[in-house]
Amino acid sequence: MEWEIDSVEVVPSESAPPRYEARVVSGTPRGRGCSQFNGCEIRRTEHYRIDVRITRHEVADPDVVCIADFPIIESAIPLGSDFEPGKEYAVSVNSTRRRHSPPPAHTVAPQP
Repeated sequence: MEWEIDSVEVVPSESAPPRYEARVVSGTPRGRGCSQFNGCEIRRTEHYRIDVRITRHEVADPDVVCIADFPIIESAIPLGSDFEPGKEYAVSVNSTRRRHSPPPAHTVAPQP
């Protein structure tokens, strides 16, 4: 079952070359006791498109009482460093889509 996504933000690291990650905020619709993280699958179907699927396990027994605590979960999904500065990328996490454009590379003037 797919995780419900509240927000997605693509951010660079401070490494050279920069590596990017999708910072994902999600919630558990049935509470911590009845929902748990199952896994994450990252697919780059095209050069400028990245699809991430986050799934969860849920208790199937309808007689199980779930704690309605609905925690917010923040995840950092590594996307790698294969991004061209100035190009636009479509990043999709479950059904939530974002566009991301890495800034142009910084150039350093040669020293005299």
